[in-house]
Amino acid sequence: MTGVDGSVWPFVGRDDCTLETPLRLGKTPAGLSGAPGKHDDDQNVDQPGVTWRSKTLLPNVITLKSLRFGPVTRGQDALDRWLQFCNAFGDGRQLGEFHALSLLSGEPRDRFQYWRLLSELPDPDYMQVINTGFVNVGDIALRSDESWWREDPVDVSYTPTQFAGATVANMCDDDVWGYWEIIGPITNPTIGLAGESITILVTVPAGQSWKINTDPNNFSIRDGANVDRSWLRHYWRKKAPRKTAAIPLALGGTSTNSNTRIRLVLPQVYRSAL
Repeated sequence: MTGVDGSVWPFVGRDDCTLETPLRLGKTPAGLSGAPGKHDDDQNVDQPGVTWRSKTLLPNVITLKSLRFGPVTRGQDALDRWLQFCNAFGDGRQLGEFHALSLLSGEPRDRFQYWRLLSELPDPDYMQVINTGFVNVGDIALRSDESWWREDPVDVSYTPTQFAGATVANMCDDDVWGYWEIIGPITNPTIGLAGESITILVTVPAGQSWKINTDPNNFSIRDGANVDRSWLRHYWRKKAPRKTAAIPLALGGTSTNSNTRIRLVLPQVYRSAL
């Protein structure tokens, strides 16, 4: 767990508890298997069943179950460390991170969510912390504003010699919108994926880059001076399809050289932490 102040708190076994690593869990955290959801249906009079429209995934809640602080060496240092632990949670208006590290078929995974404090921390007897170096914290609920667990995004760049026949993999659990960066020099750059191909009638000078977020909920086109160019009215409507190892890309442009790059970033989102 990374606190809202940037402090890092690993969970260890009882024998490994120290002032540096004082936290341990009595049970596996809840919320690792995915956020709850609800179906959006239409139903008419005399209709047997419903007409399914979509499913809404709710925010995910990670519950640190049977959390214990210590035992660590008792004394004032124990109290100081306890207060640092409390400060790491903030008050629910700040964000921390929770990472689930696992190994599947020999491949390491690091999936994470950003969280905010949902439940309040206990109010222990501070003298007990000093005298015993131990607090039976209980359960603490951390809420992610998102449903998905994330991994580091796919981040690939293509040179002009790689434009023809370029592909990208998206092996995560959902279709995702692409983020593009076009690094000059290039004239009339073309970008798109999964059968979409859109050409922007501009010249990107050497040393400058255009940044394009195709997500309609956060759509933007920014030129090399960070000026909004979304008025160009170019829109991308294709997502990178889920669980696809080779998504075809449409990349092109003229007046390029060895410094030209087209970069594509795909978020990687997963239902579960493992």
